[in-house]
Amino acid sequence: MSGFDDAFRLLYRGTALTLRGAWGASKAAGRGIQRAHVTSQIRSSAAVGSRGYLVPGDPPVAPGAMGLLDYRGVATTRDIGGLHRTAAGPEWPIGTHINLGRGPSRPIGLPAAVLERHAAVIGMTTAGKTYGVLIPWIHAALRSGQSVVAIDVKGDLLDEIQKFGQRHGSSGARAAKWDFADPSRSISWSWIAELTSEDSIDAAVAAIIGRERPNSSADPFFHRRDSVLLRGLLAHALATAGRVASASDLLAILGDRKGLQRVAGHRGSPGSDDLASAITGLDDHDYGKAVSGVSTALARLNTAAIASVSRPGKFNIADIAKTPTLLVVGAQLAGGDRSVVTSSLFLNLFMAHAYRGFLTRSPRRTFLFLDEAARLANRFQFEEALSVSRGAGVSLVIAVQSPEQFREPSERGAIMENCGTLIALPGSSSATAQTVSDRFGRHTVTTMTTARGTGSGGVSMNRSFEDVPVLRSTEIMSPPLGQRPAVAHIKAPDLGITFKPILIDLQDNH
Repeated sequence: MSGFDDAFRLLYRGTALTLRGAWGASKAAGRGIQRAHVTSQIRSSAAVGSRGYLVPGDPPVAPGAMGLLDYRGVATTRDIGGLHRTAAGPEWPIGTHINLGRGPSRPIGLPAAVLERHAAVIGMTTAGKTYGVLIPWIHAALRSGQSVVAIDVKGDLLDEIQKFGQRHGSSGARAAKWDFADPSRSISWSWIAELTSEDSIDAAVAAIIGRERPNSSADPFFHRRDSVLLRGLLAHALATAGRVASASDLLAILGDRKGLQRVAGHRGSPGSDDLASAITGLDDHDYGKAVSGVSTALARLNTAAIASVSRPGKFNIADIAKTPTLLVVGAQLAGGDRSVVTSSLFLNLFMAHAYRGFLTRSPRRTFLFLDEAARLANRFQFEEALSVSRGAGVSLVIAVQSPEQFREPSERGAIMENCGTLIALPGSSSATAQTVSDRFGRHTVTTMTTARGTGSGGVSMNRSFEDVPVLRSTEIMSPPLGQRPAVAHIKAPDLGITFKPILIDLQDNH
């Protein structure tokens, strides 16, 4: 072997020893870095564990950290930049943004263009829907020059709105209430005088008889017969040139079998076709059975209190578009079916006017605030209103305890899909919270696992990705901060507003 070969072997052996030493040192350093990183993660987990919830930007939590609320998907201060209030205040206040990492942030509000796309407010009784959301929004709508029709389920809504205005500045809008439970303070509005077209008659029939429910166990024949009979009766009343002014007058016409059958026999006269199909050829006994459903329905409206606020007066629905107006419609829970029927009558006839386009000729928009909205579902067509009313210059703000109060899945779906803004208050049922969670969607989060290697391998850390709800039911039901916490969600990406849920404190709205 040459001297050159010997020299090369010596050089190779020395290099190998050097590389082997360097590799061992690298492994030791790697184990040290890995242990340090795992230790850091464990310390982070301990800090989060003492806090009790995760916030945007938190690292993956080490295994063993149980019961943490996960708010990593909510909007940050940077995300909600477009919702900060101006010096003049927000158009539609939604309280104070809660920055979970630092606590309350700043008051925020929604542009008017967002609320034109309808809104839903979900919360149990006493959760704060009325004072935290509805009244501040009613005031905001009126101050911006719009009109408001609001359903009053307690009897004090007008007073509370006026008190709010005294604290936050007068809206300048004219205000009135239509409420048979408070006749001394109520305006008089004649629903019969509003029956000026076939669509308004159909609207009144839906309010008085109720809508046909596709999944009802009742025989649809009787519902259809009652609807046809009442439609014919109202059409006949419409042609009497002011001689019919109350439910009592309608019941008197209905009680005259021979007279009404003569009307049914005059083909071509108003209502005759509908009346003929319902009562032609019936004797006294069968006639009584045939008209009993309509008689019972009209009897709900045949009270002295309702008659006293239903006389022809100076107010009509078209006036709402002429000047900024607040009209509070009484629908007190204590009034039972009568409250539901009378409030539905107003809403249905209002929407009939809106669909004919009278509001679209005015730059003024009308907002309908429907508290305990599910009570009206059998008589007011929510799905249709949410789908098409925006084009008629009308926007809805629907307040409910739970979407599940609407029996028809299509109505629940319309509310969650067509309401651009959703505010969910805590304390809801798990079913409600799940429905809200489904609206927020899902996102991908990083999870971490640790494992101890064999021998001197030390602790290893592995990361993986998991698809989870943006907010689970628990996070929606129990926000950790705020005096009156809630979760807001806005679907208006074309306006540059974040799609992430926003944690808010409604205390600032009072």
